Amino acid sequence: LCMGDRRVWPWLSAALTDWALFSVVMITTLILVDQTPSLFLQTCAFIPGMWAAGVFMHRLSILGHEAGHRTITERRGLNDALGNLFVFYPGLVGLEGYRIFHNEGHHPQANTSTLRDPEIVLRRFNSFWGYQIGNCKFEIVASQ
Repeated sequence: LCMGDRRVWPWLSAALTDWALFSVVMITTLILVDQTPSLFLQTCAFIPGMWAAGVFMHRLSILGHEAGHRTITERRGLNDALGNLFVFYPGLVGLEGYRIFHNEGHHPQANTSTLRDPEIVLRRFNSFWGYQIGNCKFEIVASQ
């Protein structure tokens, strides 16, 4: 899944996979905690289970971020409907509210490279970020 790919199926496939894996992790963790008599063993099941659930929630938030930038599809209505249905509404928020919050403090031209930009702190420590995801290379270059 590459940012700007604008094909619905890779995004939708990733969202459905993350929800399925999140559900499996939650159900498995709850069963293990319920069926284990020892508090120590319950904790040993609970901690990695909640860590894994958090990983899948984080992955879904990244997909929501893509929806916020309208990179799922060129059709805005479909983009927003998919983002809301599979990421934002299950989290009891809406895409429009997220988009306003995210863009005000993070992406408007007036705020880029100012103290209101949350990335500015990280940019002070590292002037170039680049990371590989599948066949996609993402690079973020800080303005000097």
